[in-house]
Amino acid sequence: MSEAFDPRPITKAAKNERRKLLATTINTVGLTVFAVGFITPMLAGGLTRSSALTLGASFAILAMSHLIARRLLRGLED
Repeated sequence: MSEAFDPRPITKAAKNERRKLLATTINTVGLTVFAVGFITPMLAGGLTRSSALTLGASFAILAMSHLIARRLLRGLED
């Protein structure tokens, strides 16, 4: 079921909470990708050339997602 249209404007606090939730989600996705990219080669038996590339790529995704989340948080309103 869909909710009825609510004509009331969204408050600053609600906007801030939505922004924080989105930033947390993006950061968590990056951490998850990194964890999988780090743990999988260790469970597979060591660091090979391809697993090192996977680890590097997962670290890059982690860094990018963290920076995106920080940029989103810059928009918080007082």
